[in-house]
Amino acid sequence: DVIVSEWMGYFLLRESMVSSVLFAREKWLKPSGVMYPSEARLFVAPLSSPSFFARRQADVRNGKEEWDTLSAELRERFSIDFFALRDAMRKEHF
Repeated sequence: DVIVSEWMGYFLLRESMVSSVLFAREKWLKPSGVMYPSEARLFVAPLSSPSFFARRQADVRNGKEEWDTLSAELRERFSIDFFALRDAMRKEHF
């Protein structure tokens, strides 16, 4: 048996696929089976990049503004109020 999966995402865990792959391994993979990839390494080092940080701050600001614009438009056009999701969205994405 073989399990092939691209489960890594950003920083190995961002897409939350690890649990699915581990579940599949435990449930279906025979003891003599293999997984590809079967291991990963994460190397971390400090970095200072003022221009990257400034771009990221601008992205966050724009994302918040886009959410507020979308929420206002949905409320106005369809009487759907997404305001209650604002804090959760910001916590998850920013």
